[in-house]
Amino acid sequence: MMLHKSVSLAGNGHAIAAGPSAGAAAPVIDAVLKSGDAALQGAWQQVSLWRARAAQRRELLALDAHGLRDIGLSREQAVLESRKPFWRA
Repeated sequence: MMLHKSVSLAGNGHAIAAGPSAGAAAPVIDAVLKSGDAALQGAWQQVSLWRARAAQRRELLALDAHGLRDIGLSREQAVLESRKPFWRA
């Protein structure tokens, strides 16, 4: 299973996931980041955070018992986390 590169879900929320489709969006990301429009940049960063959060929750749910034990979670905790909407931290 391919995990995304680390993305912090805590803190300032200005992380952008680096996953398999990150390269396809590079021109759009460049245009947004160079636009100088703070509202547009903030919206892009929020959507990026939501997408990363949703992907991480899908990956968490896909972990086997050994993987969950490695990160200190039970299956029930993983299921509860994966059921959260993408907008909820």
